[in-house]
Formats: sequence, structure tokens, C-alpha cells
Amino acid sequence: MRKFLGVVIGVVVAMLAITVVDLVGHQVYPPAPGLDMGDAASVARYIADLPMGASLFIVGAWFVGAFAGGWTALKISDWAVATWVVGALIACAGIFNATQIPAPLWMQLSTVLAPALGAWMALHVPGWRRSV
Repeated sequence: MRKFLGVVIGVVVAMLAITVVDLVGHQVYPPAPGLDMGDAASVARYIADLPMGASLFIVGAWFVGAFAGGWTALKISDWAVATWVVGALIACAGIFNATQIPAPLWMQLSTVLAPALGAWMALHVPGWRRSV
């Protein structure tokens, strides 16, 4: 039960972290006024015109989410696999997102690589006991 709880809370923490980083990114790089997120063509134009910094906030959100959520899952469950499960779930969400919103190839690859790196780094925070 502790392993399951660790994963669930880890995913919640990951989603909160992603949301916070995204909100900061939108403060630094506000979306165009009147952008209709329900119109695929408008969103595609918006993504195509994003400044590099705004794109990096998005990728950073995936990394921070997987790191924070993975670390939380590890801390609660004391099970290294929980960290990878959280990272994999965040990557799956990123893959789904990439299928819905057109983005450059490097961002599409980052939806998998950033959560994987975040999960890996969460496992390597010094001083935390990990079991396999």
C-alpha cells in the first residue's frame, strides 16, 4: 500500500510542480491575447512562434515535475521503482500532449527525455536510502 500511495502522491506533486513552472513561464512569456486554446490551428501557430525561452519553460516543467514527483514517491515508498513509475507517467502525459499539439521535434523528444532525466536525478539526491 505504501508503494501505491507513494506513486499516487508523487504524480500529484509532479502535476502541481508542472503547473507552477508553466504558470511562471506564462508570466514571463504571456500568451497572445485572444488565443483560443480550443482551436488547433491557433495553438499550432502559437507553438510555432514561441520564443526559445518559453519552449524551455515547457521542457523545464516536465523535468521539474518528474524530479519533484519522483523524489516524493521515493521518500514515501522507499522504493526506487516508484520514481521511475512517476517519470514514466509524466512522459506518457507528455507524449499524449505531443500528439495533440504540434511542436518541434526537439520538444517532442524532450517530453520523454526531460522526465527520464528528472526521475534519474531524483534517485540520486544524496543521503536518501533506496531499495530496488
